[in-house]
Amino acid sequence: MTTRTTILVLALAMTGGPLAAQEGGISLRLAQGQMPKYTPPLCPLKPMNGKVDKASQLLRKAYDAKTPVERTTALAEARSNLASAFAEDAQTGNPAAWYFLARIALMRGDAAEADSGFTKVEAMVPACEIDITQYRQNSWAMLGKAGIEFQQKGEIDSAMAQFRDAATLFRGLPHIYSNMGVLFANRAENDSAAVYFAKSLAIAESDTSLVEDRNSAAMNLAVMYQRINRHLDALKLLQKYLVWRPDDKDARKALAASYRGAGFADSADAVDGAMVAEFSKANLDSLDMQDLMAVGVAAFNAKRYPEAENAFSHAVKRNPYSRDARYNLANSYFALKNNEHLILQRSAATRCGGRVEGSGSGVK
Repeated sequence: MTTRTTILVLALAMTGGPLAAQEGGISLRLAQGQMPKYTPPLCPLKPMNGKVDKASQLLRKAYDAKTPVERTTALAEARSNLASAFAEDAQTGNPAAWYFLARIALMRGDAAEADSGFTKVEAMVPACEIDITQYRQNSWAMLGKAGIEFQQKGEIDSAMAQFRDAATLFRGLPHIYSNMGVLFANRAENDSAAVYFAKSLAIAESDTSLVEDRNSAAMNLAVMYQRINRHLDALKLLQKYLVWRPDDKDARKALAASYRGAGFADSADAVDGAMVAEFSKANLDSLDMQDLMAVGVAAFNAKRYPEAENAFSHAVKRNPYSRDARYNLANSYFALKNNEHLILQRSAATRCGGRVEGSGSGVK
């Protein structure tokens, strides 16, 4: 069975400062990647409280800060004002307070606090969704780009940290979840990989513009199900996938493998038989080595020896050092009573590291 675990690269145009490590739940990369100038809320929010208003002014001051120390001090004071507003001034029902808390959290690099604040605002003031989504998605894209850079350098823990924060802030696109699935799959943590490929698939299936992402996530999830012996789940998913891409040979081979894994040998044989029948009608030069061998074996077992000889000849041409291909070609020549070529293949098979046993005994 051929498995495919695809590393998806996000197409991003975002740029930012030098990458920084993640420390104590605070992502310096998230903090560094925020827009350089303050933008007021683009939805109907008014502070309506002195401490909340002060926090908004301090947030603006943090954007204008000349040094990192000034910026950090302004953000800490702004957050302190909001904490006091919540605790002492009963401002937990004030959406402006949560909005500025989230904006401050982005500047501090705290993805979890930003998500919590924005979520509360969206529930209270749905008109703020467009404004908030911009902050969420821009940060998602920037962190995703950083994660991929770490991933490509082999710094997997750092990549995972960026992806986790990105997924905390925005869940509307499948790419981050797919990349997380790949990281877990490459570490053989297949249960975790399945969780993230499933998240990716659920998002991609809901958007008709994400067909390729949907297909990739579905196939990767099916592979994970096979690895953890959830063949019934793999069958359901592969059957759905083959409605989308009926000509995908890898998916059909995976389907046959899961039928066998689930104990449905007859169904597996039917899938294999149908594929081999189609391969037999195809241009043999278009088939890979495994499929050429399957065509040859099926033809030989059906006593269509000229077809078997043709398929195995192509296989030997493709890989002259394949002992199995030469062994099977020799048996085809034996069945055809072509003794001259049979002797040549026996000699060649011996040079490949084996010997032809009992010519005419069958193919493998």
